[in-house]
Amino acid sequence: MNIPQNTYRDHTLVLDGEQLTIKGHYFPWLGPKDVPLERIRSVTRVPMSGWGGKWHLWESTTLGYWANVDVRLFRKNTGFVLDVGPSPKPFITPDNSDEFERVLRAAVPAVPLS
Repeated sequence: MNIPQNTYRDHTLVLDGEQLTIKGHYFPWLGPKDVPLERIRSVTRVPMSGWGGKWHLWESTTLGYWANVDVRLFRKNTGFVLDVGPSPKPFITPDNSDEFERVLRAAVPAVPLS
């Protein structure tokens, strides 16, 4: 399959020029959450550890964040928190965090990413 350069796709996320689709966001129904790119106010890249979210398959330990179902989460070292307005803020864990960040920066260059 040939994926355009301005698109990121893995088993939980699809980012294109218009929106970010977070698969498995609404557990237990496993429905996706579609986030229009214009709603993203800021993005924070966060390191993950065993105590910092790496061993959660889904949900969050605080009411301010919400993670989608990701059965590969324990293999990952980086996540992203999206500020899209009122809480909870989506917490996502792309398979390839560097490629996701590159595509996101190209899609929404004015959004602060720290």
